Amino acid sequence: MADTLGGWRQGTLDPGLLAFADNGTGNPSCVPVDGHDEVILWGWIDGEPQGSEVTLSDFLARWAPLR
Repeated sequence: MADTLGGWRQGTLDPGLLAFADNGTGNPSCVPVDGHDEVILWGWIDGEPQGSEVTLSDFLARWAPLR
């Protein structure tokens, strides 16, 4: 949450995104705050999306499966 708030304050993270994970590159995985079912990889250096990974549903199924 600190990364999200700091990014919003500094203008380095789109205010329409909520950062929730790091894939190991230092760039956060984010979800749109409008509820769109998508996981976006955000680039801190460019200050732009680096692509869409998967839907949030697919991300959760892979990384946090309910058993």
